[in-house]
Amino acid sequence: MEKKFWRSIVFMGLLCLNQMTFAQNLRQIISVDYNHKPLKEILDDLRVKHGIQFSYDESQIPVDKKLTVKIAIMPVHYILDEICNQSNLKWQQVSKNIVLKPLVSPVSKGKKLSQTIRGKVVDKESKEPLIGVSVSVLSTEPMKTGVTDQNGEFRLDDVAIGRQDLAFSYMGFEKLILQQLLVGSVKELVLTVEMVEKYNSLGEVVVSAGINREAPLNEMAMISARSFTVEETSRYAAGNFDPARMAQNFAGVTIGDDVGNEIVIRGNSPKGLLWRLEGIEISNPNHFGEEGSSAGGISMISSNVLSTSDFYTGAFPAEYGNALSGVFDLQFRKGNSEKREHAFMLGILGTEFSMEGPFSKQSGASYLFNYRYSTLALLEKIGVNPAGDNPTPKYQDLAFNIHMPTKKSGSFSLFGILGYSYQHGIAEKDSLKWDSYQDKFNRRNSYTSASMGIKHLTMINSRTYLKNIISASYSNIIDNADTLDTDYQLNIYGRDRFNNSAFRYSGLLNYKVSNNSTIRTGLMASLINFDFKSMSYKKNLGKLSEYIDEKQSTYLLEGYGQWKYQMNEKLNLNTGVHISYFGLSNDISIEPRVGLGYLHNSKNSFNLALGIHSRIEPLALYYGKNELADGSVNTTNENLRTTKALHLIAGYQHSFTNNLKLKLETYYQYLYDVPITTDPAVNFSALNMRDAYFIYSRNYGELSNKGKGRNYGIEITLERMFANSYYFLLTSSVYKSDFANIRNQYFPTVFSGDFSTNFLFGKEVKVGRKNVLAFNGKVLLNGGRRYSPLNTQESIKNDYPVYYEEQVNSLQAPVYSRIDMSLRYRVDNPKITHTLYLDVQNVLNKSNVREIYYNGDKKEIDTLLYTGIIPTINYKIEF
Repeated sequence: MEKKFWRSIVFMGLLCLNQMTFAQNLRQIISVDYNHKPLKEILDDLRVKHGIQFSYDESQIPVDKKLTVKIAIMPVHYILDEICNQSNLKWQQVSKNIVLKPLVSPVSKGKKLSQTIRGKVVDKESKEPLIGVSVSVLSTEPMKTGVTDQNGEFRLDDVAIGRQDLAFSYMGFEKLILQQLLVGSVKELVLTVEMVEKYNSLGEVVVSAGINREAPLNEMAMISARSFTVEETSRYAAGNFDPARMAQNFAGVTIGDDVGNEIVIRGNSPKGLLWRLEGIEISNPNHFGEEGSSAGGISMISSNVLSTSDFYTGAFPAEYGNALSGVFDLQFRKGNSEKREHAFMLGILGTEFSMEGPFSKQSGASYLFNYRYSTLALLEKIGVNPAGDNPTPKYQDLAFNIHMPTKKSGSFSLFGILGYSYQHGIAEKDSLKWDSYQDKFNRRNSYTSASMGIKHLTMINSRTYLKNIISASYSNIIDNADTLDTDYQLNIYGRDRFNNSAFRYSGLLNYKVSNNSTIRTGLMASLINFDFKSMSYKKNLGKLSEYIDEKQSTYLLEGYGQWKYQMNEKLNLNTGVHISYFGLSNDISIEPRVGLGYLHNSKNSFNLALGIHSRIEPLALYYGKNELADGSVNTTNENLRTTKALHLIAGYQHSFTNNLKLKLETYYQYLYDVPITTDPAVNFSALNMRDAYFIYSRNYGELSNKGKGRNYGIEITLERMFANSYYFLLTSSVYKSDFANIRNQYFPTVFSGDFSTNFLFGKEVKVGRKNVLAFNGKVLLNGGRRYSPLNTQESIKNDYPVYYEEQVNSLQAPVYSRIDMSLRYRVDNPKITHTLYLDVQNVLNKSNVREIYYNGDKKEIDTLLYTGIIPTINYKIEF
């Protein structure tokens, strides 16, 4: 017993000695110099250099908060006090450890979650960083404020999560207000803000457009253009994070297909749409794309990498070439240059993971990657096949943006999108289960698309910047089809291969002459390579026939110049010219562009724009072949010129309030140099093509550029921007789209739906302090799809659809209508954010008629329906 007593005394003595020794360590005199360092780095440094051990719960400690602690020749406990004062913490010595705790427990006292908002402010015209801009969070009490530094950068810490409004003020510039920005608990909100210099910086400006949230990023655009945010791609019902599906809700835009993301702009063919990324043309960025098409089944572009971008529906600025109907000018955001962030999403459409962060916090270089794989393909690998008897769609894609700023040589970016999609359908070897000819098919098809580039942006001086881009793009389509005979032996039905590649250069020089004048000029060069080979079984010949076999190279050279001039406080002029040369047919196109804007007062404005535009047709159309019954083969059409269009648009906008706007636009488009058949018995026009597959038609033959067309209509948009937790958008269009044949007779195009109306609405509701429930809905009404009357007797006789050519597209399917709905539930926590998405397209399962067609299996005229209800669900976490 006595031994145990003395052992206890010795143990207590040693413990007291240990505590005294550690207490002496806390009284040791040290010096520290931490400038804007994360708390975690400071604690690690104190542990390594001074042997101080810390204990804390990262979920309650702001380890990423940056502190400035500069103390010379002071005791350790004094430095701990200063760290805790800046971090709203308290410290306590427990044995050898310093335990850190929040002054007030976030859970017990209801401390609100917060986040950092930071970014950079530049002159919209010259891209010069603006020093001394006042930045304010208008929606917090008390108001948080900051000022941009010598690099134009600002930082606002501890901003409450939720919807926030930011104001930017700077002497001589228009005040800018960014409304309803979503601040989350995990991801920092990093902004690039562009401010517009006042027309008269010495006087008082009467009118300000500082809260025109839908205004395009490109300052040269005046009409038929708007920007869209990443949030909009998921906010609108049935948007599914897809820019093209989101754009279907805008005035003048109608759906081409309710399964795919094809869009029809003002009655034009979907193939007239140009996709650009970071300022340069790219391959079709959609899975399951077809040759010559601009659409597909699922977008390769993830919302995790997309930044605010522009969408155009007509009269594009002079820098846009090789576009006839519309332009998607996409921008990738930069990865977080200070903090590593991640996101993971599991959904029906795909399983994806994204990561971003700094290479080096000192250099400002950052990376951003997003990878996605088909969820249905993953399920099939474990024995679950949700597609049933249908082929499982399999796809994967990778998007990335690597940003590398330098001190003296500007900034470099490496960006790209890569995607691969395929389906394998295997026919069942049981003829009793064959209901149609297609049931006998073994089919393997795939689509590959890749676009990568390097961008260099440098400031030559405070008024001039230079942007150079070099890129490479590639697409490949493989479609192999075989049929089973009655003995279940395979017979070749078709072998298709379409390879396209392009190497491109784009150079842009922008010079801000003064506060009311900017000049922009540029050059673009594209070296285009293609390798096409296709053969398929022809029923009328009873054998395989070659439709195309061509391997060639050509080029497209483009140059432009444009001038933006503000005549006075009310009148703006944008003018320019785009010149292109297409090497394949030696076609030169000179395309003047002009736009005029008149700001009558703070509520009313008028716009007028005029421009000529051109686009290369799908290259397969130039080299297709058609083998006839007598053995002869129609020759190629390699001398075809580019299709051209004159756009004339007038617009009016009225602002009821800062958030409620009415916009009217009317337009007329005259299309010319359109490829049409020279056969007067056939009314073919390229304006009716949605891809390059007219080469498979029996009517394919000699083409000429003698075709014409016209599109005209009026559009109305009533938009209540998202504010006070709700929004609505009403768009309606009335339009006509016609084409002329070789005899100059006009007929409706297949895309002339006559009218389109969308009504979208949404509401957010707070659930507790940190959760948000959002409900979105959409009602859609479109004119039915155009089709030609079939000659039933001749179709049955020839076992091939035969139309009454004199009545092309004279019939129309019934009105297309559907209702879409979506729900989103978001939960913010200190270290992780959860979001659940439920999206239902065609919630009432309405059966809409797609077209009337000849059914070769039944030897009769049949009806093809659009898809019914399409539900999707996604679960996303950010950490």
